[in-house]
Amino acid sequence: MSTYLSDEEQIDRFKGFLKTYGNAIVIGILLALIIFFGWQYWQKKQAVERFNLATQYQQVVDSSKRLAAAPDNQPARTQYFSQADALVKTNPDSAHALQTHFLSAKIAAGKGDYTTAEKQLLAATKSNVKDEGLKQLAWLRLAYMQMAQGKHDAALASLKQVTDAAFLPSANEAKGDVLVQKNDLAGAKTAYQAAWDALAKREEPRQLLQVKLESLGVQVPELKIDGPIRSASESSAKPGTTPAIPTAQSGSGA
Repeated sequence: MSTYLSDEEQIDRFKGFLKTYGNAIVIGILLALIIFFGWQYWQKKQAVERFNLATQYQQVVDSSKRLAAAPDNQPARTQYFSQADALVKTNPDSAHALQTHFLSAKIAAGKGDYTTAEKQLLAATKSNVKDEGLKQLAWLRLAYMQMAQGKHDAALASLKQVTDAAFLPSANEAKGDVLVQKNDLAGAKTAYQAAWDALAKREEPRQLLQVKLESLGVQVPELKIDGPIRSASESSAKPGTTPAIPTAQSGSGA
């Protein structure tokens, strides 16, 4: 008997194969097509949504500029807050929404409405945005807004939420500002010193902080930066090189 199948036999076998596995193959192909086209649709939908959100945010920014040029223009103010509220409601956990809260707080504070500004910044801290840096910045701004209203304890509580190493020097400096207002000069020195030491490690001078320390009787040597300023991560990547860190010394009046 021939080991080769005739054309008719091959066709019969193929028909038998289709009869047995045809439905599974068809279903598999259909599922693959559904997944492929579904993925394409999702990508296009996401791209359109990102574009629309960016356009919406740009409109908010443009309205804020018009309002800044004419702060007493009520129609401009109404238009801005209408657009800002719409963006925040439709995309509450986006980076654009958080930045819109920042803009609204700035506008409110510019009119002396610190209560509204604080509410905007408090809303920003509750965002589920993935950008942790923006969240840390929101807590810092909220603390300063609370400090402007004399809410010292609330400001200190907000500053405790700042835990990222990149923002800790700014948080400690803000803490020092709050403690100065509370007339806790010893605590202010400690907070300012912590901020200064962290910035010195990063070779990042901050002149205003130096002035604050010296106003409390702490003599702060100038930071000497021999080369390009390195970030903390760059410095730690070179364990063989340890930058000189000047230490602030209390003067006789401290």
